[in-house]
Amino acid sequence: MGSCVSPDKAIKEEQAKGRVRYIGVSTHNPTIARMAVESGEVDMLLFSTNPAFDLLPPNEDILDVQTKGEFGDLMGMHPDRAEVYRLCEQHNVGISVMKAYAGGRLFSQSSPLSPG
Repeated sequence: MGSCVSPDKAIKEEQAKGRVRYIGVSTHNPTIARMAVESGEVDMLLFSTNPAFDLLPPNEDILDVQTKGEFGDLMGMHPDRAEVYRLCEQHNVGISVMKAYAGGRLFSQSSPLSPG
């Protein structure tokens, strides 16, 4: 019976051989993103980055908030998300943006960025 290599060890071995250039993770949650960046195991973060997501705390779902039409008094970037961006810079982790327009929701009338 062959030996079993853990996925994280296997990918690190492939990176050392030059077959894999970068290791990344994808998440919408800033708590998970922070943990990944702080682990030192990732080179890239695929992260939902846009004004609507950045205003919300990690436990809120933009789809739920928008459906209810209750953006409330959201002002400025949520500190948890700001911390992710700071940590990425500090740890030299690149960010590849996903959902820059919140799946088109930032163009809707109920968007907190809507002119009226």
